[in-house]
Amino acid sequence: MGNNANLGSIGDAANSMLAALRAMLDLEEGAEADATDGSSSAEHDPVTAPAHYAGDGEVECKRAMESMLAGYAGVAPTAVYWAGAALKYLWRWPLKSGAQDVDKAIECLRILRAEIGGGR
Repeated sequence: MGNNANLGSIGDAANSMLAALRAMLDLEEGAEADATDGSSSAEHDPVTAPAHYAGDGEVECKRAMESMLAGYAGVAPTAVYWAGAALKYLWRWPLKSGAQDVDKAIECLRILRAEIGGGR
């Protein structure tokens, strides 16, 4: 019974991390929006739907991340965070910061690898 309680709390922690990742995506875009001239289209609002996270118009980064992380129950919250952060940088690299975003994704994956050690 104790293990099931732990899995529940780990799942809750993973959900909290997913919420934090969503907020992180939104906060980064909010900072960028402050630096622009304030104009934005309804389609690519720099805060709620930035162009570099839009994807193909059907699947945006937030939705892809939700789908990816849905099966992460039982994974340490910090590992969930680093996996999500890596996805974010890989998603946007050709549309935002190029090689710098690839480097950020690699750094996230290095930290993730250290976090999980020799495990799955």
